[in-house]
Amino acid sequence: MSISPRPFSPPRSASNEEDVINDDEYIESPGTLISSFDLYKNAVDRLRSSVSCQSIEQQQTSLEHFKPLSTRTNAWLYMRIHDDLFSILLDYLLIENLTIQSLVLSIFANIACEQASHEQIIETNLIDIVCRKAVDTSQIDITNRCFRLLGNVCTVEDAARKMIEADLTRSMGNVLRQCTDAACLHSTIRCSRKLSTYAFGRDRMLDSMCLLWICKQLFAEKVALRKEAMKAVLEWDIDGSDRSRSQLREGEIFRFLITTIEGKSDKEYRHIALRLLNNLLRHSDMRTEFGLRNGLDFLLNMIHNHHYQSTYEHLKCIGLLCVCCQETNNRRLIKDDMNKLQIFFDYLEKYQYRSNFLDLLLTAIGQFMYDDQALLIFVKQMQFIERMCDLLESVVMTKYEINEKRLLGDDEQDSREAKKLKTQHSVGRISQSKYETVALRADYNFLQDTTEPPEIHTINFGLSYSKR
Repeated sequence: MSISPRPFSPPRSASNEEDVINDDEYIESPGTLISSFDLYKNAVDRLRSSVSCQSIEQQQTSLEHFKPLSTRTNAWLYMRIHDDLFSILLDYLLIENLTIQSLVLSIFANIACEQASHEQIIETNLIDIVCRKAVDTSQIDITNRCFRLLGNVCTVEDAARKMIEADLTRSMGNVLRQCTDAACLHSTIRCSRKLSTYAFGRDRMLDSMCLLWICKQLFAEKVALRKEAMKAVLEWDIDGSDRSRSQLREGEIFRFLITTIEGKSDKEYRHIALRLLNNLLRHSDMRTEFGLRNGLDFLLNMIHNHHYQSTYEHLKCIGLLCVCCQETNNRRLIKDDMNKLQIFFDYLEKYQYRSNFLDLLLTAIGQFMYDDQALLIFVKQMQFIERMCDLLESVVMTKYEINEKRLLGDDEQDSREAKKLKTQHSVGRISQSKYETVALRADYNFLQDTTEPPEIHTINFGLSYSKR
């Protein structure tokens, strides 16, 4: 049985009209289709014969003929058998013609979508050539396609190291700072997001202020561009990196997050923003900055106006307000506003929330215990002692009720198991009694009539065997 793929496999995507194949081009005669292997062989042969000719038009036609084939599913399966394909395409890439270079970069980017091709790409000098071409930011189309290709292949660490050695991050910083083309910016941010998964990549991008300029794109007009920048910031590891957090603060990350969450955007978008805010507020310097950026007023407003929020968002805002109490400056801002202080005590009385939520509230209140002024406000205006006694009583009673239910549940379970065992024992005795009666009757019949054939013994034997 043949294991060859189907003669024609569909394109990976048909989002670009230029990448849609006209199947009429691959029909040798009416009603006859050539195989996929021959299809790619003919296209590669056409590239091979055109690369050495002097006609730019003929070279462009050959590349345009091959480009849609590179987008097809299983395309690499047919291309990898041509050992000289990469060297042919690299020769095209060295031709001093922007249209030719753009086509070749697109073909390489399509090929790089297949992870199986990455090893062969790394073995060539393609990454070095592309990194050199990305330096010239005046050619936006070329730069866009360079970063699209590099973004597809930098998931391999060896490829990422080659990019860093080629000083790609300098070009990346220049594009993020100067470029105004949305498509080019999107490709560059996507490449930086993947490169930031490596510590050596993050360090070099911070040298070029890439994270700062990515933050600037959080305020872009294009939604797709804002979301890509948001994913890049979310995936950037800021633990143990003061420089990363410094660039985030300079990039006005909190202004973006507050605007996004307050803007009543789609639910998924708000949740990503809350997740990012939660990650940032794990660090002391970010909590202090958040308080200085009116973050506490924002959280208070979100807590009071929770009608359009989900329960997750509402509780997350309360939890973040509790976390902010760890900083002295934030405690001073909260202490000066009775509404903020009142929040902690109001939610202490809502016993339906889980214990870890109450732990957050109590920990936040505990941060003020060494402040005489705050403690005086708690005792005289917030009925601190009375509320703590009520809370303690409710917690003890709840714990008692849970233990009582558990004990009752254990007793009921023991009772059910005892009844089950008793029932099984009774059924077993009845079955045994019936069984013994049948055996006795069989023996009695055998003794009464000795003229029965010898096979009668099998009845008693069979019963005895079953009994054991």
